[in-house]
Amino acid sequence: MPLKNFRWLDADSIKKLDWAKMKDDQETGYIVEVDLEYPDHLHLEHNSFPLAPERLHITRDILSPYAKGLSDRKRLEKNILTFSLNCRMSRYTTSRTE
Repeated sequence: MPLKNFRWLDADSIKKLDWAKMKDDQETGYIVEVDLEYPDHLHLEHNSFPLAPERLHITRDILSPYAKGLSDRKRLEKNILTFSLNCRMSRYTTSRTE
């Protein structure tokens, strides 16, 4: 992250940059925002390792119906597991004290 002396570059300055020659440890770094075109035929091939991942807070309203169903099932499974474990612990505690 920039700490000081950061500035926006104009279009001409950006065009003059040679991105291929830049090194990871150079004194000057760049943060870029780009619009990507990602061909559909590559989606399946890159499914496990997306080309340009983004940090995004996933909320229920942006899930597909399928993902919502999975989420509901996982939540139900978690509640059943929690209930089951609580019952076992309750029986264990009760039988140990009797």
